[in-house]
Amino acid sequence: MARHAINPAALARISGAMLQAMAEARALNESGHSGVRLRACVSSAREHYDALLAELIAAEPATAQYARGLADSMGHHLQELERSLEVESHEMH
Repeated sequence: MARHAINPAALARISGAMLQAMAEARALNESGHSGVRLRACVSSAREHYDALLAELIAAEPATAQYARGLADSMGHHLQELERSLEVESHEMH
């Protein structure tokens, strides 16, 4: 795969959509909502995170280091949301 410089606009769009989906998922989760909408938000966040990682993997290493650190942090928050859904799913069974 050919390496390229980071496109800040693309990273902003992707990470913004991911953060928006995560914020909605957290709000739904904290207010006790579960089900289809919550899972859709977490799924959307995961899709955007995967897209963000794909952009960073294809970027030149020297320009991507800082953005990868931010992506790692966002990924940890996403994993917390996904774990909370797994716990909720097991408690329902």
